[in-house]
Amino acid sequence: MHFLTKVVSQKIDDAVHRRFIKFSVGEFEGPVISVSIKKGSINFRAAFDYQDFVLEFIINRVPNVECSVKGNIFSNQDFSSELEKLGVKMKKSGANYKAKVNISVPSEELREVYKSIGDRSTFLVSIKPNSGSWNLVMGSNFPKPLAEVKDPTSFCKGSIEASEGLLQSLVDELFPDFRDVIPVPFKSLNLSNTYRISEIVFPENKEKLTPAEIRVQSKRRGVLSRTLEVDGKKFNREIEFLV
Repeated sequence: MHFLTKVVSQKIDDAVHRRFIKFSVGEFEGPVISVSIKKGSINFRAAFDYQDFVLEFIINRVPNVECSVKGNIFSNQDFSSELEKLGVKMKKSGANYKAKVNISVPSEELREVYKSIGDRSTFLVSIKPNSGSWNLVMGSNFPKPLAEVKDPTSFCKGSIEASEGLLQSLVDELFPDFRDVIPVPFKSLNLSNTYRISEIVFPENKEKLTPAEIRVQSKRRGVLSRTLEVDGKKFNREIEFLV
């Protein structure tokens, strides 16, 4: 489940908390994702922080075929033993770990490894199947902070064959708060998110913690503001959170 879907559903966990550690009090632009239906395919364009949803949505629904996978995997943990299953080595990179990926592997094996470590790492990989009409292309490194990008949804592009059942799953998994206004099938939609953080809630034992520990353990209180445009109509939702 995507971390913003967890916020919408009030299912806050450590994976969601980690996404908000970098934010202070203020208003911040969140990720954007666009989906269109063309020539029988679901086509994704997504900013960073939605590339993981596109990756998971696609690889969980494609047949087991040999794939070319290129890019990088990042984490603050050493997942060498798990990545050995793909023939990939993870190495220390500064304070974190990085694995360079350039392999041919069955999609089922990639799916299993992602299921095992995907919520504790960042897969920035492009996938091209040897057969089939689906694909996934994304940046192989984190976008630079404050970088001016004309189209943030250019970071990740993917497609998969459409069906009414798959479209309904997409709505349920990505837009549960807009379920009542999205027609299935739809032609196109665009979702943007904004974080308005009003308060930093410090841990009760902060006197015993280092500044770094306080930053990591503090929670952020605020509002997630979401704007959806579907087939030319706009809708807004606001969800309070403490993460």
